[in-house]
Amino acid sequence: MKPLSKAGWLSAGVAAGLFLIAFAHYNGLTDPAFALTRMLATAFWGGIILASLFIALMAVLFLSA
Repeated sequence: MKPLSKAGWLSAGVAAGLFLIAFAHYNGLTDPAFALTRMLATAFWGGIILASLFIALMAVLFLSA
């Protein structure tokens, strides 16, 4: 496995982990719509979501290299 591929899978795991932590913080499994609106309304959890999306983008770039 190429080093960039390993970095891609690691980045994808980190992004998914961050998003799941933020999602579970607001009981996203019971009411996903409420969880997403609450997460995006706060600067901290909204920043975590944006960071996880950026890391996911980097994972796609690493995996396609």
